Amino acid sequence: MDPINFGGISRFLIPLESIRIMGLMAAAFLVTLSITPLWFRVLEKYKVGKQIRPADNAPIFHKLHEKKAGTPTAGGVVIWGTVLFLAIFLSRIVSAHCPLCT
Repeated sequence: MDPINFGGISRFLIPLESIRIMGLMAAAFLVTLSITPLWFRVLEKYKVGKQIRPADNAPIFHKLHEKKAGTPTAGGVVIWGTVLFLAIFLSRIVSAHCPLCT
């Protein structure tokens, strides 16, 4: 049985790409989940946190958000950094060991 070509992409390669993408998503989720507590400890150590305006400048805003003062706010760095690192790292590993994937 001949594979059907879709613009040079085999129909057998499409499910393989889907598996690679889902694997990357799962790996990124697990790595991010494990790194986040360490990252927040670093942010707390260097006092990187939410800055709240003083009560005299914005009294309503201050009252609503005073509980958030000092909360670390750089979680996106962990998420995007992990995805970028794993995408580069896994693409090199998979392309080296998978002749169909290159």
